[in-house]
Amino acid sequence: MRGYVFKLLVSAALVFVAFSDGHAASVLSSTSVVNWTGFYIGAHVGFGQGPATITDTTTANGSLTTTDKGFLGGGQIGYNRQLGSVVLGVEGDISAANIDGSTAIRDANGDVSTSNPKLRWASLVTGRFGYAMDRALLYVKGGVAFAGFNYSATDITNGGVARANVDRVGAAVGGGIEYALSPSWSARAEYDYLNFASRNFSIADPTGAVGQLALKQQLHQAKFGVNYHLGSSQ
Repeated sequence: MRGYVFKLLVSAALVFVAFSDGHAASVLSSTSVVNWTGFYIGAHVGFGQGPATITDTTTANGSLTTTDKGFLGGGQIGYNRQLGSVVLGVEGDISAANIDGSTAIRDANGDVSTSNPKLRWASLVTGRFGYAMDRALLYVKGGVAFAGFNYSATDITNGGVARANVDRVGAAVGGGIEYALSPSWSARAEYDYLNFASRNFSIADPTGAVGQLALKQQLHQAKFGVNYHLGSSQ
């Protein structure tokens, strides 16, 4: 999936170089039969999956990796500016999520514990670079990702549970295709890659003992949505 996003970004860069080198006439000669300029608001649903790595920085228990997966849904709002066939834009979205996973470990004392990182919500603020053809808009995007995680560790041997809420800031890249269904409505399919670098956080068990963990998360999202274009002139 990362290779796919890289190819999209390279394609966008080549179009930008062509434009900056004085080939604006060829780039801006529109093949689009709709006008994407304007504000829009919409909704989406999707699926997310990716590895979460938890490292115990307090003891020498090492790291655990689990694959989180689940569903998400939310809304988006944005603005496009069309220049011939080139479409520039900015977008913000937010999704409620139920994306989690679980793995187990046995410590030196023989106790078995489960580790459960869970993504509760995610929000992207991105710029978009697109190319319009007929009623379709192909685009790449990149920007900042925000997310809220819930982490829990359960000692199966004694029943103790430790929990922590962790908010993260990371990077997001992606791409997709949007298709104009009517002058006001469009549908789209999109892929996003989110990367949250390792971050330390504290977690307390029922006895009050505090430990230090580090959480690193990557997430691949496939989202499908619809947009309503405000004051559309398509």
